[in-house]
Amino acid sequence: MGNTGVEQGLDWLQALSNTQRACRKEAERFLLWAITHKGKALSSMSNEDCIEYRDFLADPQPRSRWCGDRGRERWSPLWRPFEGPLSASAQRHAVTILKNLYGFLVDRNYLMGNPWSAVGVPRTAGPKVNAGRSFSLAQWAFIEGQLHMLPTTSANQRLTFGLHLLYATGLRLSEVVAATVDDLQWVEYPADASDDQAMEGWLLRVVGKGQKEREVPLPVDVVGELAKNLVSRGLDADPEDIGNQGAFMLGKASDAAERAPGLSNGQAIDPRQGIAATTFYDQIKAFFADCASVLRGQGDGKGAERFARASTH
Repeated sequence: MGNTGVEQGLDWLQALSNTQRACRKEAERFLLWAITHKGKALSSMSNEDCIEYRDFLADPQPRSRWCGDRGRERWSPLWRPFEGPLSASAQRHAVTILKNLYGFLVDRNYLMGNPWSAVGVPRTAGPKVNAGRSFSLAQWAFIEGQLHMLPTTSANQRLTFGLHLLYATGLRLSEVVAATVDDLQWVEYPADASDDQAMEGWLLRVVGKGQKEREVPLPVDVVGELAKNLVSRGLDADPEDIGNQGAFMLGKASDAAERAPGLSNGQAIDPRQGIAATTFYDQIKAFFADCASVLRGQGDGKGAERFARASTH
C-alpha cells in the first residue's frame, strides 16, 4: 500500500519534459547539498558557497553519502543524487541551470542578487575553426559588450541568440536558418564498460552539404537562449512542447509590425516561420559594420578592418 501511494504521488513527474527533468534534478541536488552540508536555505547561499558546490560536483564526498547506483528508486534508502563525479561538460550543464534558476528568482524579486553570476565553469572543447578567420577572445568579449548595448527588440534578440548559436556549434549559415526545434533531441547515455560516466544533453540534427546528416551538441545555455527567443515569439519556452512543432530556431521579428507597420500589410506574423539566410547574413554584416565603426572611433584601425571583413564563417 505504501509503495502505491508513493507512486501515485509522483505521477506528476511523468508530465515533465526532458528540460524540466534536468532542471529539477540539478536544483534538487543543490538543495540537498545546501541543507545537509551547509545548513542553509537556497536564499541564503553566498558566492563562496556556490563556488564550493561547483568544486564538489567534480568529486562528491563522502561517496557513500552522495553517490549510488543509477537504478535506485527515489523512495529507496539506497538512492543517492549522484552516480559519481561529474565530467567537465556535466558540471557546466549543472552550473548553467543553477545560474538560470537564481536569475529567475531575482527576476521575481525573491532574491536581491544572483550568487552564481560570478561563478566560472569548466571549459569544454568547442568546434575546430580556422584561426585565421575567427575572432580572438578579446574580440568576442567586445562583441558581447556591443550586443548588450543594442536596443531591446525582437530582431536584436534573434541576432544575439543566432551569433551564440553559430559560435557554439560552428554551423554554416544555411544550416542555422534551416534548423527547427524538431531537430533538437535530449539524449542520455548510461555509463558502460568503456565510459563509467553517464552523459546527457542536447543534440541538434543537421543536414549539411550533400544531404549528409550529423548531430551537433548544443550547450544548455544556448538552449536557454532559445527558450527566451521562443517566448518572445509567443511560443512555449520548452523546445519540446507540442505547440512548438515546426518552429524554426531563428524566427521572424515578432515586433516587426510595430516598428515597420508599412511592411506588414496588416498580416499577422506566424511565430513558427523562419527567415531567409540573406536576412540573417545582412543583419550580422550590419552589426559587424557597426562594431568596426566603434573600433575605428577608438583608433583601432586593425580591429576595425577585421570586423569590416568578417562574415558568418
